[in-house]
Amino acid sequence: MNGFTETRIVLDIDRCISCHACDIACYESHNVKYNLTRANFDITVDMPLHCKHCKEASCVAA
Repeated sequence: MNGFTETRIVLDIDRCISCHACDIACYESHNVKYNLTRANFDITVDMPLHCKHCKEASCVAA
């Protein structure tokens, strides 16, 4: 065993509509102001990406 703990978030990508609610939930749970200009990018594939920093991630409930 290497001493590292791996966290996984299981996502249903068929439910993702690129609304960024998970991003907003993450920012709010860490008391960070959400940057709306961050959402200005070309989306070629709808696939949510998560950082896996939190043990109980707010973005999952969003």
